[in-house]
Amino acid sequence: MKAYRVYFDESEYSTISFAETANKARYKAFLGQTVFDDLGVDNSDAEEYLALKANKEPAVDDMEKASAEEIAYKLIKEAGWIWAGEIDETNVDDPEFRSMLHDMLKDI
Repeated sequence: MKAYRVYFDESEYSTISFAETANKARYKAFLGQTVFDDLGVDNSDAEEYLALKANKEPAVDDMEKASAEEIAYKLIKEAGWIWAGEIDETNVDDPEFRSMLHDMLKDI
C-alpha cells in the first residue's frame, strides 16, 4: 500500500498513513489511524480535516506491516527525516541514538 506523510500545513510534526490515495490517507489521519501518532486532530472539527496535507512518502511504500521503529529508521536513512530534533542519517546507526529511537517507539 502507498505511504503518505500527513501533516498540518504550519506544523513541523508529521506522521505516516498507509492508504490507496492521498485523500484516504488524510481521512485515516483524521481518525487517528497513523503509524506514529494521531497528530492531535479534533475529529469532530471538519476544518481540521481540511487543513491536513498528505504527500507521497515512497521510501516506506508497502511497509504497513512493519514496526514503527523499522518505518522510522527507513525514513531517517532514505528520506531525510530528522527524529526528535536530533536523530538523522548521520547518527541513526550509532548505538546510543538507535537505542533512543527504540525507546521512543517501543510502545507504538
